Amino acid sequence: MSDHYEVVFSCLLHDDVPAEILDVLRWHLGDLDERPALIEDEYAYRLLEPDPDSYLPGGEFAQLVRQRDQWGLYARIWVLDDDMGYPHELFGLLAPHVAKTGYGGHIRDVNDHRDFSVIVFDGIGYRWRD
Repeated sequence: MSDHYEVVFSCLLHDDVPAEILDVLRWHLGDLDERPALIEDEYAYRLLEPDPDSYLPGGEFAQLVRQRDQWGLYARIWVLDDDMGYPHELFGLLAPHVAKTGYGGHIRDVNDHRDFSVIVFDGIGYRWRD
């Protein structure tokens, strides 16, 4: 039996995020048809596209919004343990473009309230804290 995780992205991105990075986000959100060249894995799936049949209480949600002079990204998705590499790749891709250090989201095992990790952006990369 697989473990399931709630993964949350919650961050502001700099105004000058390269178009290639925005295209990756738009593809993951389902807003762009053609997969960008930065996504090399032929088995990659649209990580941020909400599943209307999700088991996550309250459902899944994802949005990239222009907010004044920044881009706001918020996503709450359901991920199987076998696919946990994809959120980490995306956190790593976004890390250099995050406008503010600090909280950037979390990962929570939906069946174990003690298994909770906070994603922290530090201006260069990201790390998680249990």
